[in-house]
Amino acid sequence: AHGPMAHHDCEDLIAEEATNFGFELSNPMFGTSHDHQRMFGIVECQTDLIHPEHTSFLAFRNSHDKQFPASAALGKRVTVCSNLMFGGEVSIRVKHTTNIWDRIKPRFANTINALISTKTQKRFRLGNMKK
Repeated sequence: AHGPMAHHDCEDLIAEEATNFGFELSNPMFGTSHDHQRMFGIVECQTDLIHPEHTSFLAFRNSHDKQFPASAALGKRVTVCSNLMFGGEVSIRVKHTTNIWDRIKPRFANTINALISTKTQKRFRLGNMKK
């Protein structure tokens, strides 16, 4: 059964989980479309887990009109647009069902871990190429 998540709850959950992983969030930008049925957001992230000197981005979106699932994307470059373009280096999508709260937190944690793993592998490869 469809169980939409309030836009502010989606944003709060994403921010809380990112903060729990040590992300410092700044410069949030939000927008809505289609009579506030769809919400889009992006925030800058700083974390030593990915790279201490580089800024990453966290994009997220939410929909009350069943056009797309609650979603989050992380990476150096992300896309979130009202024309439904959405993505990053890693992303999650969770359907709006009655148990969305049980599924979204572990998926978000897995996504952050996947991004950290990807960044670690890239640094390792670059280190080997410099030798």
